[in-house]
Amino acid sequence: MNPLPPPGIVLCQGFTAKRPEQFVMKEKQGWSKNSYIAAFRLPNGEPGETFLEIEQQNRKNWDFKQNGRVVLKLQKTTGCWTSKPEYVAIAPGGRQIFHTKLKDGFTKTKFEMQTPTTQNIEVDRHQSWMTITADGQPVATQKHPNGLSFRSRRDNIDVTPGMDLLLTFGLVMVTIDKYNQDVKTVAAAT
Repeated sequence: MNPLPPPGIVLCQGFTAKRPEQFVMKEKQGWSKNSYIAAFRLPNGEPGETFLEIEQQNRKNWDFKQNGRVVLKLQKTTGCWTSKPEYVAIAPGGRQIFHTKLKDGFTKTKFEMQTPTTQNIEVDRHQSWMTITADGQPVATQKHPNGLSFRSRRDNIDVTPGMDLLLTFGLVMVTIDKYNQDVKTVAAAT
């Protein structure tokens, strides 16, 4: 992926990738799908130093923490007349980072994005991967190598220089929540 031209996408000060970044995001405990860590990926593919901890407070709220301090909150809502989920990411102080509505398609989920940036942010999500683009240029990818599975979740995330990391991890968490809902739907249908 090519770096974004300066200043890049800066939604949260201090959380813009300065170089190509590679992360591993995994469940803290294999039996629990309510807490995750995002760690820098070592050359052997294993997690290194923790970058973020993500804790699900309840079915519809997540706290993103760095060094014990909440740096982002993600809230999920569903409409009264529709079960289509919407997600809002909020920075400390109450400033909205992004708002997205999910629309299910036959082979993929469409994200209707709103961000306070001039770039057109789009998300292309399939079952086991996601690409975030800014004005058509890929800026972050997420790969879930074991696809639809009941095993412990592990994702590889790559981010280009200039991309906001909290926007990236917020959207990754949205895709994980959507994935978990898809798994429940498949399990209920069998």
